[in-house]
Amino acid sequence: MTDHIYQQHPDVLLDLTFELWGQKHVIDYGLLAAGDLDWLSNVDDESPEAAGPRQARTLLYHRALAIPTETMLIGNLHAETPPIEERLATAMGSAPLFLGDLRKLTPAEQDWYGEKIRWFKQFRAGVPISEGFFPLGNWQQPGAVTWDGFARLSRQGEGLVVLFKNDAPIAQVEVKLPAFPDGSFHVRSVMTSQTLGTFSGEQFRRGITAHFPEGHKVEILEIRR
Repeated sequence: MTDHIYQQHPDVLLDLTFELWGQKHVIDYGLLAAGDLDWLSNVDDESPEAAGPRQARTLLYHRALAIPTETMLIGNLHAETPPIEERLATAMGSAPLFLGDLRKLTPAEQDWYGEKIRWFKQFRAGVPISEGFFPLGNWQQPGAVTWDGFARLSRQGEGLVVLFKNDAPIAQVEVKLPAFPDGSFHVRSVMTSQTLGTFSGEQFRRGITAHFPEGHKVEILEIRR
């Protein structure tokens, strides 16, 4: 059936949801051969206490080791549920998707989302970040008192490192990427817009120290050659 749809509408993007497969959390290459996206599941994100982003990241981490993350849709993160920076950073791990009523955001929050989304669209279009995905920290079971995160990197080493402090009593973490290529790389904090320095591939392989900006539980690092 999907082959027929593609023949008639070659530019269509097909999202096949978990209701079609008959159960939640299902994704594999056979299913993706029939469509472009798999809506894996929905998480509870009605309130800040629901831990929706951590639930979404748990689904992401356990599948991204084998499945291209751009094929995954993980609902239902709400754009207006605080803290909004954790929602946006989590959505950057897979095919980005939000629910919610943006009218509930303050003008400052709307401006913040607009700035970060415009940047991510441009960055995602220019850097093949789907070439590599690496879970970080306590990714096997993300929790409230430990940090977790992920790196989405091209084969040339450009990409993102996204870190979640959660409620861990820490100010910094070590980010180690053993498969990082050789070269010189510029690192910028997306949260503060500050340039953090230039690092070698060897430094990334041995581990670099990343600090959470004051007042933030999330850090997003942009890596460029």
